[in-house]
Amino acid sequence: MALEGWEDERGRTHDIPSHVNVISRGAAMKDRHYALVCHSDIPLGIAREAKRFDPALCRTFAGKIPGASQVTALLTGLPNTHASGPYEVCFSAVLIEPWTVKLVRPRRTGP
Repeated sequence: MALEGWEDERGRTHDIPSHVNVISRGAAMKDRHYALVCHSDIPLGIAREAKRFDPALCRTFAGKIPGASQVTALLTGLPNTHASGPYEVCFSAVLIEPWTVKLVRPRRTGP
């Protein structure tokens, strides 16, 4: 499923910018989707030599250590403090206001 809008803190709905593609597996049990709002001065791309990081140093938006199926987490500390670990950082961006938004207006994209 694709999500085509986002809701601000006042409940107003906005279009997702045309250069942004937001997709989800669209699990039937999910009634809400959220996105982190980030910025990068350079185009995002998969790093050829990704840095490793330790998930024990990561936190979810709620401040918890991410579980095995967690797909989004905020890293704490500077990237160089994550000297090793089982995961790779393939790209990075800076979290910016409004930090997180509720996604709205889902559109089915497949069968």
